[in-house]
Amino acid sequence: MTISRPVNILEKGFFESRVLNDDFLDCLFDAIATILSDITQDAKISEAHIKIRDLERGKTFLSLSKRIREMSFQKRVLNVYSYRCAFCGSFESVEAAHIIPVNHENSTDETRNGLALCALHHRAYDQALITIVEDYSVILNRNQTDEFQKLKLDGGLAKFTKELRPIILLPPAINDRPHKEYIKIANSVRGWK
Repeated sequence: MTISRPVNILEKGFFESRVLNDDFLDCLFDAIATILSDITQDAKISEAHIKIRDLERGKTFLSLSKRIREMSFQKRVLNVYSYRCAFCGSFESVEAAHIIPVNHENSTDETRNGLALCALHHRAYDQALITIVEDYSVILNRNQTDEFQKLKLDGGLAKFTKELRPIILLPPAINDRPHKEYIKIANSVRGWK
């Protein structure tokens, strides 16, 4: 195999300043392109010369189990709470949250297993920083807030606490309000006593 246009980059003085400049890179790319072109046109090289390693990929078999959720859950829950957060009354970033978590065997997509919560209070509820009890009063997890204060991570905690309602906003229809048994189960699941 021969290279049709030999290039000696050392003779061109590209290393004098020890900085790779555009001329050097252009020359280098031209040399590489010439070599690759000559290799692909060389009749002595065929597919038989190219060895392909026979590696079999490993396989993993997965089994997936997922509860089917009703698509109307979010719309129903937000509607009965008038698109307001049950914990603070905000209209911003309101989402439908399950009282009994979705992955729990007793979870349901009934409206009364839902709360409309702003994104902040949804995360706080799921992380057991706040909850509700059977009389619909809002409870703040003092163990967690004390820990935040010890770690000096309590910036904004006073504002967060002040914005909480003493009792959640409730849907007008009694049959849409959080079911007291669902509240008990949810609090047990989240570690409330």
